[in-house]
Amino acid sequence: MVTSDFYNQLPIEDTPEMLRSPLDSLVLHAKMLDLGEPVHIFGLAMDPPDIGNIKRTILSLKEIGALFPTTNGDEYREDDGDITYMGEVMSSLPVDPRVAKLIFLGYIFNLLDDCVIMAAAMSVKNPFSSESTGSTRPGGGINRFINIRIVHVDNLSKFWAQNADRHYELVDIHNQINTADNLVPVTGVPKVGTVYACTFTDGKYYRAKVLQLNALKKCAQVKYIDYGNEAEVPVSALRDFGPSLIDDELSSRKPLAFECSLAEVTPSILMDHHGLWSEEAVKWFSQLYLNSSRSLYAEVRDWLTLVGVHNGGPTIA
Repeated sequence: MVTSDFYNQLPIEDTPEMLRSPLDSLVLHAKMLDLGEPVHIFGLAMDPPDIGNIKRTILSLKEIGALFPTTNGDEYREDDGDITYMGEVMSSLPVDPRVAKLIFLGYIFNLLDDCVIMAAAMSVKNPFSSESTGSTRPGGGINRFINIRIVHVDNLSKFWAQNADRHYELVDIHNQINTADNLVPVTGVPKVGTVYACTFTDGKYYRAKVLQLNALKKCAQVKYIDYGNEAEVPVSALRDFGPSLIDDELSSRKPLAFECSLAEVTPSILMDHHGLWSEEAVKWFSQLYLNSSRSLYAEVRDWLTLVGVHNGGPTIA
């Protein structure tokens, strides 16, 4: 028995399963039946899925090795592909194709029992419940957006950014370090893990942490903690903070640059079989966003900086 208000709010009909569920298994079953192209097969349904979703599913299956890039052995198609032997195995297992691939590789490398256990754990919800209400998490750092400026890019999964709202602090540190008599020569051998002032190619001093020393070459590998980039510099390029900067605790202030990664974006296996970002992708991202004056935002969630870049238009990640 339910109330009339609840009954009247019920939808007349539910959304078809085909429109709510991933299409990976459906595409594999369609390829096993050899009834034609998946786009044409699903187009016969009363409520067919979006063609774009079908194409993305086929591309995903190609990346994990369930489908060949080509159709009929030689023709490349974005919306179709011949099924591989691994794809046939995936279609017969009642799990997600990616989990099925784990089982498949476990059999190949004689780790089947371990992989089946992991696959079983990945196929069900977490059996453990948490009584935490989230009150122990740091306040103000969950699910909030910050205005960022990207200052150094290694690749799209590892780049550094600054909180644009703290730019005044960066300018203050820069002015203090580059003020006459605020720096003194380093006494003795620099210590690994210690923050010093170090020159850059522009001749200015910036905060830098010593990562390692090379006594033979008399140089040090340093990381500019407010920008994220690393460099090998002569030991003579390092300076210690003078009394006024020590009183200001300049060496113990948190770095203003933090490591980021694009959210919900991974390298294409088709472009690089090692799963690494291509030089073209890194170059494109750097040209578009490195030191850009565009308004960029990053979402801080669960102690991580998961970057979805917005620039006044659609989200790219």
